[in-house]
Amino acid sequence: LEGSLQMYADDTVLTYYHRDYHELYNIMNHDLEKLHGWLFKNELTMNTKKTSYMIFNTKRDFDPQNFQVSYQGNQIEKVDSYEYLGLLLDSNLNFSNHIDRLKKKIRHFPLY
Repeated sequence: LEGSLQMYADDTVLTYYHRDYHELYNIMNHDLEKLHGWLFKNELTMNTKKTSYMIFNTKRDFDPQNFQVSYQGNQIEKVDSYEYLGLLLDSNLNFSNHIDRLKKKIRHFPLY
């Protein structure tokens, strides 16, 4: 795989970095084909209903309409935020949602 693979318990994350979105799209699809081959060989499947992808982008030059990811004919959902290992990530690398969530949790702790 050209992407970086991280696994923790039952979560698996593939991450990619590329400046060219067309090339990124090609690399991701190529890796998904490889992944399908490995899963098939090991009699495993990917649940595409529980699978999503997110594009981290601090620039505004990305058109998400032209970037659709699918696996074996099933569309993979694009998300703008995702919780991973307790951290709420968003596609603009803005941590305000994560901070807001932490503030709400802290408010419920009693002060001594």
